[in-house]
Amino acid sequence: MGISELPSWVWARRRALAWLSAALLGGCVAQEPYHSGSGGEAGTGSGSTGGLDLAGSSGSGTAGGGSAGGSAEAGTGSGATAAMCRTSGECASPTPYCVGALGQCVECLSNKNCSGSGRPYCELEHYRCSNCLSDKNCTSLKPYCDTVGGECVECLSSTNCGGVDQVCDRQAHRCVPACQKNADCAADPDIPFCDPERNLCVECLSDDVCPSEAPHCDMATKTCVPCVANSDCAEPTPLCSLEQHRCVQCLANDDCSQDAMCNAGVCVNPK
Repeated sequence: MGISELPSWVWARRRALAWLSAALLGGCVAQEPYHSGSGGEAGTGSGSTGGLDLAGSSGSGTAGGGSAGGSAEAGTGSGATAAMCRTSGECASPTPYCVGALGQCVECLSNKNCSGSGRPYCELEHYRCSNCLSDKNCTSLKPYCDTVGGECVECLSSTNCGGVDQVCDRQAHRCVPACQKNADCAADPDIPFCDPERNLCVECLSDDVCPSEAPHCDMATKTCVPCVANSDCAEPTPLCSLEQHRCVQCLANDDCSQDAMCNAGVCVNPK
């Protein structure tokens, strides 16, 4: 039987074998097109560093794509917790701007946002407007920048006061007369005790001299405050803000229900 006389099924089998051989020797099979994570294109956003969403957009997810406001799945949001704001449109005064990487509404993202506030500099550790970021922003009358409070002050430590009979009141950031004993503090009933560590007249040295509305002595500042630990608080404000030493409802978004965000110690629903 000649080649031209082969049955049709033999030709079909030979064609199939030829196609298979070509595929094994370097042919390729079409793949499904790549799809980036939902909410953003691959490689967009702020990468793994969680940078600012300066434009107030939702593209501040991780480098694998996905918006900062996505679910808590891998590669989206700002870690294991879903972001509570995605754009500045979900925020309101006094914190009108959204840090997409954190999912938090803040006071400012740049100095431009502080214009007209009387505090011209945006402090980017806490995203708040301040009167100074460093000593170079201050004047000779108050030459030191208290970066915690964002204010120019007279002193930050007793070495700034320039005399053995002067110490720095680190609460008020003023140079005041030094003390050696409680009797040296009798002139001011609000600060009747001499702190032996700093030779400074202070409000308290222990809890037992503090009033009921502020029953705890903060041993860092020697002032009477409402709380120094969560155990000093109760519902509906069960957490102690160590920055303000007051009991609050929340310290972070995780302290709120899933559909709420923490704003200035209070759980609020985003717009």
